[in-house]
Amino acid sequence: MWLDWSKRAHRGLRTWILLIVQKEPMNGVEIMDAMESTSRGWWKPSPGSVYPMLKRLSDEGLIKKREEDGKYRITPQGKEEVEW
Repeated sequence: MWLDWSKRAHRGLRTWILLIVQKEPMNGVEIMDAMESTSRGWWKPSPGSVYPMLKRLSDEGLIKKREEDGKYRITPQGKEEVEW
């Protein structure tokens, strides 16, 4: 049985982003910095992986970008997914 590691990696990124914005609203750069800090500098995701995922999460209604400052916040639907 073959595992599609690219999808598994994105699934981790998806959950990690939801957990980060659940704590407080952040913009993309702040999210990447939080990931680098949490991993103690071991890994910092690239904008090419974070921003498409933010768009996907937004399109799915799991996060919402605030107009006033461009920060993403988790929606009730996103909280349900994290709790699940």
